[in-house]
Amino acid sequence: METEVIISNIDLVKKTAVCWPKIHDKIEEEITITLKLSHLMKKDIVLKGAAKKLGTSLAKKAFKQTLANLQDGSYRERFRKQQVADALHREVAAAFRAPSRRKNFDLGLMSLDVDLQIFGLAIPESTSIEYSYIKNNIDKLDDLLGLRWDVHEQDGVTRYVTSVRVRATQDLSLTGTIRIADYEAVVTGKYREVFRQHMNMSGTV
Repeated sequence: METEVIISNIDLVKKTAVCWPKIHDKIEEEITITLKLSHLMKKDIVLKGAAKKLGTSLAKKAFKQTLANLQDGSYRERFRKQQVADALHREVAAAFRAPSRRKNFDLGLMSLDVDLQIFGLAIPESTSIEYSYIKNNIDKLDDLLGLRWDVHEQDGVTRYVTSVRVRATQDLSLTGTIRIADYEAVVTGKYREVFRQHMNMSGTV
């Protein structure tokens, strides 16, 4: 069963959205429902008459509330961390699909007060950091990206991330490089120990 809704607020940390239901061409402003983002499907809704006027008004209120929330330092930090995490997840997924074992990425302009803290950078003294098996610190990204963010299994082969380098450029953009390797089997349990042994045998580490 599908229900048309108008999104009010999105919580990127909890991955939920607060919505108003649309019933019989009317937005029920007095009713709010909270849904997981994964349960939402993009669908353009054409609003007419009073519903359109109310929808525009509610959208403006929601946007103003988001701006107000961003003035709060802790909210802005959580918002930016989730934004960076989502972007890196997309880049890692793209790296797994790419034919090359190396993929460069560009996350756009930095949010200096948060991004430097996330990655432990200090401009101009330290403008890049590498997370890798060689540095023995690839697990440091788990807090940001979650568990098993660095593996992808398909057709009996496991592609895994060997390193992620993050850089702050001179124009204050956040860029970097992801490197990938293949392991000819599906791995469960403590997979990084298996991959470390694989890299040792291949002379990569």
